[in-house]
Amino acid sequence: MNRLPEKINAAHGFKPLINQTFIMGAIYFLGYGSAGTWLGFFNLFLQHHGFSGQEVGLIMGAQQALLFFTVLFWGFLADRFGNKKMLALVSFLAIFLIRLIPAQHSFSAMLFMMIAWALVSHPIGTLADSLVVSQVKNSGKSSFAAIRVWGSVGWAVANLAIGFFLKSHAVSDIFLIAFACYFIHFLVILFGVRKQKNGRQQTKPAWGELRILLRNKRLILFLSILLLYGICVTPINLFINLYFKELGGGYQIVGLAFGLNALAEIPLFFLAIPLVKRFGPLRVIIFSMFITLLRLAAYGRLQNPTSALYLSLLNGFSFSIFWVATVEYLHAIVPQEWRATGQALLWAFHLGAGLTLGNIVVGSLSDSIGMRAVMTLAAGLVLLVLFLLVLYFLQYEAETVRES
Repeated sequence: MNRLPEKINAAHGFKPLINQTFIMGAIYFLGYGSAGTWLGFFNLFLQHHGFSGQEVGLIMGAQQALLFFTVLFWGFLADRFGNKKMLALVSFLAIFLIRLIPAQHSFSAMLFMMIAWALVSHPIGTLADSLVVSQVKNSGKSSFAAIRVWGSVGWAVANLAIGFFLKSHAVSDIFLIAFACYFIHFLVILFGVRKQKNGRQQTKPAWGELRILLRNKRLILFLSILLLYGICVTPINLFINLYFKELGGGYQIVGLAFGLNALAEIPLFFLAIPLVKRFGPLRVIIFSMFITLLRLAAYGRLQNPTSALYLSLLNGFSFSIFWVATVEYLHAIVPQEWRATGQALLWAFHLGAGLTLGNIVVGSLSDSIGMRAVMTLAAGLVLLVLFLLVLYFLQYEAETVRES
């Protein structure tokens, strides 16, 4: 039924009424916006319901651990059956699971629910990335960074709005808003995304390609460094809400922190590609990590939540240029036909294994030494990661790929 308008448009040379670049931006806006309605406040929700810092860390760590496997699994399916189908499926499942999360009150029940949530939520980001990369490569229009920026806009708008919303509503009400946002996200994917050329990239299981990629020493060394870096950035990515609470900030301050984090990403997404072209992706990644080192060290020294908010303005350097440069570098050293699996490996190592270990460690340390001390420790670990990345850069400098 949906194919008839496409056939008519093709026959008469008409362009689709809705540009696919707009649709891709909407997918990012709604996907990250949906997560922004609740994820930035979830640790506070758990603490409000009596969960300890260690339990919060274990709950977040356990669901994060599954990212390593789930994004690979869904990446294989996307390479086999197409990104749109898989993205629509996981978005559909997320609609139902998000309503069940606030109904869990025991540690074991919440742990089980978040594991179930991880199975369907983790692939949303990596499948969207792969879908957009394919769209950009096939159409030659726009760029990954110019489209991905709408995820930051969605995350910023959602967090800022929810921060004010919680001044007069119960924290559990955020899940009703999240439900509505995920539902709209699903509809946009289902009805807005057209089938891409070469949507089915493979005709056999992708386990063989994974073994080949994992034998790539250069790739594994790079991913291992990103794993360690994932531990480093856990305090500012997932526990910044507890940090501001420790300093005396309320829901509105937390919402502002997450909102400013995302708003600061926007201009840097547009600057990222020119920086990568001029200096090369590895140099840009090194610079990004250095800014994160300074940011973490500053968080460890500040005691006023309002002053700490200004550090959110550095998030564009910590995340935007880091992510764009990392994606560009990864796609340069992974064969084109395996990009979805390569992107899944990035998520698996950095956001999966790295943030899993980070959640467990930071959750436990927050109970014993507090979040300010955790920030300082994380800054020290970034220094070690920077040293390893510089060694990696010196070894592969001649092979560093720059976008032409």
